[in-house]
Amino acid sequence: MELTGDLVTDVHEYYRLCESGHKELKAIRQRGKGPSFGMQYGAYPPKIAASIKCSLEEAETIFHRYHNDLYPGVTKFREEVVTPAVTQHGITHMGLGCYLRTNNPKKDIRTLVNSNSQFWSCLTLLTINKMHHHIDEEGRQDDIRCISTIYDSIYYLVKDTPEDIKWLNDTIVPIMTADFIEGQTVPNTAIGEIGLDWADMTQIPNNATTKEITDVLNSL
Repeated sequence: MELTGDLVTDVHEYYRLCESGHKELKAIRQRGKGPSFGMQYGAYPPKIAASIKCSLEEAETIFHRYHNDLYPGVTKFREEVVTPAVTQHGITHMGLGCYLRTNNPKKDIRTLVNSNSQFWSCLTLLTINKMHHHIDEEGRQDDIRCISTIYDSIYYLVKDTPEDIKWLNDTIVPIMTADFIEGQTVPNTAIGEIGLDWADMTQIPNNATTKEITDVLNSL
């Protein structure tokens, strides 16, 4: 799509149109989910063609546009970082001292690449565990409940009071932004969002005041 010429702007506009009920665009979006996830994890044109029942030529076009136009870093990371390192050493470092070994890098490349990024979702699990302790200590079990986690996101069902939301925001952000490895050069960041459902969320700043949270609640 070239609505404005700016990729990020076009993506936001496409999303807006889908959410406004544009049936044709929503159908395209739904059809593209399978190939998008597949290519992220290493799928090649034959797999793409089979998943959406298109010609191999069309699948090759989709493949090259994904890797060369949309997300060139995905291919570069796989081919220039993961593949050479694993081929040479037979091992890849996933994080926190954990390693994944292989004697067939070509066959295992999808798992190897995946482990380098998705392994870090373990930080959200550590956060959830620590938050459970804080929630129990404060006697907030009936007011704040963890209901889901998706990789780097944690979802809580919270009473719609500014005080409860502020406590959650003030407590969880420092846990998520703590350094998890010695000499960490890239800091962890975290931002809270409030919404009545996952599709419509509004960000709140770190250390948001009760007034700022109240304003967001009133806008929902």
